Amino acid sequence: MANKKVRVLVAGAIGGVLYQCNDVVNLPDVLVKQYAEAVDSNKEAVAYALSVNGNVVTDYVAPVEAVAVDPVAEKIATPVAQAPAAESTEEAAVPAVQGDSPQE
Repeated sequence: MANKKVRVLVAGAIGGVLYQCNDVVNLPDVLVKQYAEAVDSNKEAVAYALSVNGNVVTDYVAPVEAVAVDPVAEKIATPVAQAPAAESTEEAAVPAVQGDSPQE
């Protein structure tokens, strides 16, 4: 697959990667055709962009796809710690604080 040096005309995502206006990127020909309205491969356009961006050329690197996680499998694989059960109902009861009970 051949690459072509292009000037980015509009800030946004190209092939899943964010670029700014006047970035110069080495893009695969497929993406140059797909994003024809957002990039310019004209030599003068590329030369202008290089003059304003400090002669920086970026090589396109396809983003890594996000790995889908199965939430059900995740719950099965990750045991939840449980609090120990109280030995008697008296231990589980919250002690009353003086002054909490209604006065008669």
